Amino acid sequence: MLCDNEIENSWHSFFTCPTSVIIWKQSGMWSGIEATMTSADGFKRLVFMLLSSLNEGKIELLLMK
Repeated sequence: MLCDNEIENSWHSFFTCPTSVIIWKQSGMWSGIEATMTSADGFKRLVFMLLSSLNEGKIELLLMK
């Protein structure tokens, strides 16, 4: 995804790109992501923290089952 707003790295592509934020908001998961972003110390840690906090329904939504 190229939006030319920031450096295109994993953090930007998944969590700060305007298009990604819209998708996360539509999924209903943005509030949890936004809250977790402040305490995570990097992309891998944020993803791990998010996955650890999801219930089965949110995991299915994330995996698009």
